[in-house]
Amino acid sequence: MRTWWPKIRRAVGSRRSLVSELQEEIDAHLQFVIDENLEEGMPPEEARAAALRAFGNQTSIRERSYESWQFPLTESLLQDLRHAIRGIFRAPVFSLIVILTLAVGIGANTAIFSAVYAVLLKPLPFPSGERLVWLGESNGNATGVSVTWLNFEYWLKENHTFDSMAAFETADLTLTGRGPAVLTHAGVVTSEFFHLTGSLPMMGRLFAAADDDPHSPQTMVLSPRFWAQTLGADPHIVGKTITLNGGSYTVIGVLDRDPGFWLRPADFYLPLRPSPVQLSQRDLHGSIRVLALLKPGVTLARARSDLDTILKRLAKAYPGPEDRFRAYAEFLTQERTGDVKRPLALLMGSVCLILLLACANIGGLLLIRSTTRAREIAIRAAIGAGRSRLARQLVTETLLICALGGTFGILLAGLSLRTMATLGPRGIPRLSEASLNLTVLIFAAALTLAVGLVCSAAPVLSSRKVSFSILLKEGSSGPGGSTVGHMLRGGLVITEIAAAVVLLFTAGLLLRSLWAAENVNPGLDPDHVLALELQLPPSRYKSDGTILDFYSRLESALRALPGVVSVGAVNCPPAAGDCGDWWYSMVGKPTPARGNVPLTLTNIVDPYYFATMRIPILAGRALSDEDRAAAPPVAIIS
Repeated sequence: MRTWWPKIRRAVGSRRSLVSELQEEIDAHLQFVIDENLEEGMPPEEARAAALRAFGNQTSIRERSYESWQFPLTESLLQDLRHAIRGIFRAPVFSLIVILTLAVGIGANTAIFSAVYAVLLKPLPFPSGERLVWLGESNGNATGVSVTWLNFEYWLKENHTFDSMAAFETADLTLTGRGPAVLTHAGVVTSEFFHLTGSLPMMGRLFAAADDDPHSPQTMVLSPRFWAQTLGADPHIVGKTITLNGGSYTVIGVLDRDPGFWLRPADFYLPLRPSPVQLSQRDLHGSIRVLALLKPGVTLARARSDLDTILKRLAKAYPGPEDRFRAYAEFLTQERTGDVKRPLALLMGSVCLILLLACANIGGLLLIRSTTRAREIAIRAAIGAGRSRLARQLVTETLLICALGGTFGILLAGLSLRTMATLGPRGIPRLSEASLNLTVLIFAAALTLAVGLVCSAAPVLSSRKVSFSILLKEGSSGPGGSTVGHMLRGGLVITEIAAAVVLLFTAGLLLRSLWAAENVNPGLDPDHVLALELQLPPSRYKSDGTILDFYSRLESALRALPGVVSVGAVNCPPAAGDCGDWWYSMVGKPTPARGNVPLTLTNIVDPYYFATMRIPILAGRALSDEDRAAAPPVAIIS
């Protein structure tokens, strides 16, 4: 370290002061020898000549001393860097074009990779997230349907492949008693849910096993966002009651953070408790799914087999419609991202092609620039620069300009991520978490380095075959008879055309798909239609008659408003997903076997829904006010 410190001090100091210091050392040594010669009786001129002969070649000694006083490789790289910076300022237009081209290519790749990492590669924010499994039920007609409560209970008690399980569903409830009524979104879970998601309380406590008991008092756990925004961050909220759908719920705790389990965050959590009907009917499917933690070393196939064994045993003990159901099990990561893997892979491939086009363009520009600098390179070679030294200079210049392009590309990616978070689709899990984190920055740096090395290959390979002797001839300004440059330029043009054709073909397919999606007939006319979502408190509206009476009075009041043409009601609005299904069979046709009974999605509407949504009836008639509970049941099929 003692020998390194003076070198480091000289390296960070001024080059001029180092040269001056070295010259002073040489002059002092020569003067010492001259003085000795004068003391021996030599004439002054002879004494100086003898000292110079004894000292040797000053230039050679100065270079060797200069190298020993510093780090020669570092100094050489710094020289290349200084020359590269001067080259950027000598050709500002060329440099700006290359930097902007790289910024677009690297920025697009960085932004899309950030989204891919957040959605597909980033570990789930749960303890042992790689072992979390999403459980449902499946049969020959449907996959991943809800789990019945009795099946969940037997799975929980009799399985040998999971450490723990939690059932969950969601619900919308109306909050009253704290200003205007507010529609809220709840996560309804069993007590193990918080353990599986690694949730901790900020204050109070979370659900315990006692809260799962249907006879226990109604309790709730608040999310930090709901507690702060809706309840004013009340520090004494624990122990207070909140009215939901007309019922009272006691707040027992506030989460320190939202688990991030649902795409739509829950405002609060309620204990999932079975109804008497769910406890008695094994084939009663609602909307319950199950989150389970796989035991270490257990495969997913073994876990499915374990759960299927339980279902087969239940089918023998309790024969019925549930007999043909089997377990559906998928890792939570796959369940949440299965639908978005292909679109994200397509986007990643597209931006990679864009970067390939950028590299081909930059390689062509660098080849053209190396042609104009061929005489300069030949002169450098003539005065002693080796081909490796020249290649290193070209690589340094390219890496520097690529580093600038990568820096601007990262800034562009940051702006793109903000836009993506604001305008991106809400159905992609964890897309809002895409950011320029350390992993993404390392990817951007590695990508920039790779692009720099690839782009520098063209001018380096072209310069290796240049005939410097021809270039140094007076009046010569061509490429020295090299065919490598011509071959590289031709290869880059072919690469650009191929990548452009693939990009255009892909873009054309996407545009065609988008046009088809925009022009598909949805079967309804949503123009000037206003949707209103309601949740009636069951404590006040306990029977179907009171519910129907409320909606009848509400629709009559809405129709009386100025500008309202039609009012209808529907249980599940368009594009809301699966809101219910029924098994069915055709009258007059053979009854299908138990395992082949078809399943269809169902919806419930009032007589005015089709007219309000301008949905045409192709055959038969629409619903009417005569189609009431006492009348024969009717249906309209799609």
